[in-house]
Amino acid sequence: MNKALLAVLFSWPLLVYSQEKEPEKTLRSDTVVITGKINIPINAKGQVVATFYIIDYLLAAERTYFSVIDSTGNFHVRFFLRNTQDISWRFDKAQPSRQLLLAPGDSLHIVVDQSGFHFSGANAKASKDIHNMRTPEESTQYYYEREKGLGLEPEEYLKFCKERFDKDAQWVEQYCKERNCSALFLEWYKSNNEVSYFSDLLAFSWKSLNYGLGSTVRLRGERKLKYDSSFWSSMKPSDPAYLLSSRFIFLLNGYSHRYTRESSAPAEAQKLKLSRIAEILNQKVTTESNDADTRKELNLIKEMYRMSEQGEPVDTAMLRVYWKIAERYDTELKTMESRWWIERHAANLTDIADTNIADILLVQFFSNAQEDYNDIDYLYNTVFPKIRNAQYQNIVTAEYTKNKSLQKEVIVDTNGIRFVRVSLNKTGDQLLTQIVKQNPGKHILLDFWATWCSPCRSDFNKMKALKAKLPSDSIAYVYLCCQSTQEDWVKDVKNMDVKGQHWFVSQLQYNDLQKKLKISGFPSYLLIDGNGKIYKGFSLWDEEAFVEKIRGIVRR
Repeated sequence: MNKALLAVLFSWPLLVYSQEKEPEKTLRSDTVVITGKINIPINAKGQVVATFYIIDYLLAAERTYFSVIDSTGNFHVRFFLRNTQDISWRFDKAQPSRQLLLAPGDSLHIVVDQSGFHFSGANAKASKDIHNMRTPEESTQYYYEREKGLGLEPEEYLKFCKERFDKDAQWVEQYCKERNCSALFLEWYKSNNEVSYFSDLLAFSWKSLNYGLGSTVRLRGERKLKYDSSFWSSMKPSDPAYLLSSRFIFLLNGYSHRYTRESSAPAEAQKLKLSRIAEILNQKVTTESNDADTRKELNLIKEMYRMSEQGEPVDTAMLRVYWKIAERYDTELKTMESRWWIERHAANLTDIADTNIADILLVQFFSNAQEDYNDIDYLYNTVFPKIRNAQYQNIVTAEYTKNKSLQKEVIVDTNGIRFVRVSLNKTGDQLLTQIVKQNPGKHILLDFWATWCSPCRSDFNKMKALKAKLPSDSIAYVYLCCQSTQEDWVKDVKNMDVKGQHWFVSQLQYNDLQKKLKISGFPSYLLIDGNGKIYKGFSLWDEEAFVEKIRGIVRR
């Protein structure tokens, strides 16, 4: 199986992740190229990579790119940017990430030696300014002090944030005067400072739950209206300068919360379900007039609807009966409820006065909701017509087309690695059943992991050595990638060269498996024996115990 076919099957942009330098004519105009050389020792075992983190505000996602650092210290990576913005990077897991400031089409070269970091190429001065802006220790202290304000009452928090905003504005003017900073860095800092200020204010109502306001006295009602009115009109979310800051995504999140978090929505969704059940039961009564049990259930549902309308509490006995009734029509009710939520959420976002922000949030909603709703056609047909910006419409259509192709099952074998992506319409149970069927008579070691999980990567390296100590003929190694993008999944598995079966798990499938198998985090290990019995309690903290436990089960 060649690389080109693998890229097509998994919608994987090969150009972005290739480590080989290709002719410049193949590069898109918005492609950023970063090369570098590390001339200092790195405190790491195994394969060393340079990692770059890009916040995509439009799709509300973080894109991660890796480049293996070769034996001579060189690395090379490419990715696209929608606009000029800050990104983060690091090459040593023991060190915190630092920032760079780049524009679409930039080429940047980084050299790291005993004297520090050296930059050359497009926007090298801006990247140097942002990279050296604060030491890691200063950054930690800065964010720690910001978090302390969450213990204040709303009125005091407003003053606290404004004082910090003014202090930072004064600081950067003096900082740049002393260091002759680039104009781009100064523009970024001012924008980032403003975006951070408003983002913190917007997030206060939910971030403060564990602080001064507690969990029962949330910022709401007249007090919240007064709080919001003190700064809402000062925000300029459509200002192009805001896009320079990766924290713009948090400001958008605050906007979305304001327009879509409705306390009445769950109650209305429940009434909708009661109404639909009543329709179904009423139809049965009409066609099966002698069904006394159905009439009894219909009367109970009608009574629950009345109580819901009046705000009366429903007793436990009624709820037990309701749950049994609802379980019979679970599939239909889930479809109806998900469509209702899609319509409501899209309508709320469309009501935002700033049409540019409304369109951005609709694109974000479509991008994120694809993982939450199987009915992607209904999602697209509801959201697309509400987007007014033609460029954003094209992005949603591209996402829709790509994800429609992901409904198909794909199996690819390459260099001892099997990639399996089942239809996203399948449940977690169906996925697990398929895994067992594809490994008849085998003991199946399941490894649940995620591309953003550092311990998962460490365990991959451990498992490469431990496989030699386990009876390979009777064990199938199955890796289940969860809460990740398919692009990152394929890229990471190929980069780490993890032999075995690799299955991609959608969020809905993971929810099913988490509930069924009681998965508590990543990495998690389970063993299914040849009779379908599931064993738990495995951990690579003690490698010898891990091996002995599996050997014992296999020998039975």
